[in-house]
Amino acid sequence: MQPWRKLRPFPNAVPRLAFLDFDGTLSLLRAGWMPIMRRQMFEALRPLGTEESDALIMVQIESWIQENNGKPTWRQMERLETEVSRRGGASIGWPKYLADFSSRLMDQVIPRKQSLRDGTEIPSNHCVEGAHSLLDNLQRHGLELHLVSGTERHHVVEEAELLGLTKYFGDRIYGPTGHNDGFSKQKVLETLVPDATLRNTVLAIGDGPVEISLVSGCGGLAVGVARSENGQEMDAATAKLLDECGAHALVVGFQSAEAFTDWLLVHRGEKP
Repeated sequence: MQPWRKLRPFPNAVPRLAFLDFDGTLSLLRAGWMPIMRRQMFEALRPLGTEESDALIMVQIESWIQENNGKPTWRQMERLETEVSRRGGASIGWPKYLADFSSRLMDQVIPRKQSLRDGTEIPSNHCVEGAHSLLDNLQRHGLELHLVSGTERHHVVEEAELLGLTKYFGDRIYGPTGHNDGFSKQKVLETLVPDATLRNTVLAIGDGPVEISLVSGCGGLAVGVARSENGQEMDAATAKLLDECGAHALVVGFQSAEAFTDWLLVHRGEKP
């Protein structure tokens, strides 16, 4: 099966700048964060004694997570705080929810980072398949690469270095530097391309609705990464969400990066 497919006609303008997400798009160091967050939210909400079924709670949790995917993590924790209070529970406050989530996630992430530091694993083991080749080929086509993440910037800088990705971005790495610092991917895009009429030359590649809707909404080319947990097939729920956000194409991974970038940038979504 070809690991990418076209959803709608591509914009006329040829991309000159690439706006890339990090977690789930290039890096797998934080793979598994979503099940951890689901479990944390469920544990906070289920004891509150509402009449909601377990299944309904999980459906709502999924929607809250997806709505804020790509935004700073504290946004999802802020939503959890709101939902606990709305149900009459005693919220511990989003900063404590955030600390709890980070602790749970780091139990998985720290050993992965250590395996890269001590050389027991290589960077490609913790990257989306073909990520390095994708970046090589985007550069081959002359695009300037920017890494834009909802994860705190100092973590992204560290993890990009461990994964051998820093050489592609230099200091063009963006993320929140603290809670409530005003960071947003929209502000980054507006800073990078102040002239709104030129934003149709931006290519976004990401697995969350924020960057996809942002770039497709301003006339740029948006490619959604809808990778299943096993990395072998397209995740149907993610694909549906990214399609609804305006993605022009969907991709599972970048195993055939040269062919994919040629299809994207030279053949413009058509067969060679």
